[in-house]
Amino acid sequence: MHIEASKPSPNLDPAPCNFDPQILPELILQQQLAKEKGENPPYHLIQGGQKDWDTVCELYKNSPVKGKVVANVQVIVNPIFSNAFYSTLELLEERGKKPLFQACWESEPQNLGVNAECETQMRRKVNGELQAKAKNPFDFKSNKEFKHTKVVPMFHGTRKSVLDDIFSVNLANVAPINGGLFGRGVYHTSSAQYAQIYAQKTGEEALLLNWICFSSVYPVVHHPKVEDDVRDQKDPRWLKLTDIQKKKHWMYLTGKPGVIAPNYNAHYALVSRTIHNNLEDFYPFVFGRGHHYDELVTFNPSQVLPRYLVTLASNKIYKPLRNYTLHDFQEAVRQVSDLPKLIEILSHKAFQAAPTSEDLVVLGHLWCLQKINNQDVKQESIRYLKTNRVFEEVLGPDPLHRAAISIDELFKPCTSKQLVDMGENPFKSIEKLICKKKYDEAMHSLSFRFCSNADAVSCFIYLFQLLPYTNMIDVIAKNLPSLIGRSPNEVELH
Repeated sequence: MHIEASKPSPNLDPAPCNFDPQILPELILQQQLAKEKGENPPYHLIQGGQKDWDTVCELYKNSPVKGKVVANVQVIVNPIFSNAFYSTLELLEERGKKPLFQACWESEPQNLGVNAECETQMRRKVNGELQAKAKNPFDFKSNKEFKHTKVVPMFHGTRKSVLDDIFSVNLANVAPINGGLFGRGVYHTSSAQYAQIYAQKTGEEALLLNWICFSSVYPVVHHPKVEDDVRDQKDPRWLKLTDIQKKKHWMYLTGKPGVIAPNYNAHYALVSRTIHNNLEDFYPFVFGRGHHYDELVTFNPSQVLPRYLVTLASNKIYKPLRNYTLHDFQEAVRQVSDLPKLIEILSHKAFQAAPTSEDLVVLGHLWCLQKINNQDVKQESIRYLKTNRVFEEVLGPDPLHRAAISIDELFKPCTSKQLVDMGENPFKSIEKLICKKKYDEAMHSLSFRFCSNADAVSCFIYLFQLLPYTNMIDVIAKNLPSLIGRSPNEVELH
């Protein structure tokens, strides 16, 4: 997803497949830094935002890897993938309107006599499991909901040595060689535990969480009258099966794309362990029994949007970050001696504003003004800021050679333009409250100065003075973004 200077907003993927917009500034900066070096990487890996962590952890907790926790989430951003995925969404949406491409497994004639209803019930169960996990995507740019196409997040276990290929050309190199049990295609599962089994088999496991789109899925089931340990077509029991039974048997699908019906764009199966509990011994569940995992098979690589690289770590050595508490805040303040570093910490830990995607793109280009040295590349960010925001007073007559652009100037469009006038001595009342040791009242009063014309540096000085004596961090958090937004020139954006 390259963000051109002429575009008013980022080309985000449809929800819920989109990444957290909070990572946009870092993405833009990486893109521009690469351009400055004369590089054009096909993809970028960006540290995930809160939405990204929530998406991964929500699915992971349903079937976690034993002894492992999610230690890191990185967002895979490849504009070619996004464009291909969106085109596939639109194609499947149009096909979904045509009867020829609609799922019709429930209305197909059954030739299994007394077992026909049993088979239908099994397929309904399998289909219901997938539909409960899937969602209709929504494109905010065009205000369009896809009604005939759905997306679902699922894990894919692979090996580290092929990650660069996957991030560059998607999973196209996997489908031709992976015959599998349910068709020749790309396999995903909603179980991190199941995906990790396949990843560990490679000896260099890697775990991805991808979005998969589909419009018609065939629910694969195990015929109730087929022996669940018949896997070899040379087995005498296989020879005793009728042609109808063989056709319905899962073994018939091995390595054959779309064998059940050519107009289905995915196969979905619930699978159960056998008594052997080996990797190869997972079967479609038998009617009347439970299942352990699931498998979704797609036949077009463009149905997959690689989204997250998930890093796991042992829960014995990895300690997840605690919620940020007042104690953490105080300790951070004590350990920091310079104002820029402190504001960096405040921005990461206490700045809970909800800027729009456009605001975040602006922030990314502001970073570029500070980080980029190449004047041609920097000019792209200046053009973007000039075109999409009200920065006439910032750019001035010669923006390329302006020594410093204040945060106050740059953030005028993003923060309050009318600051409250607190008078000649805005801190007089706060000083009196501190003398009386009324620290909570002093902090409450100070928070209003964050949105006023009171000197920003003085606000921080009083903030540091009061932090050890009050627990009113929630009070100041509300107005803290305004203070950060009008901080001094030397403060570095983070």
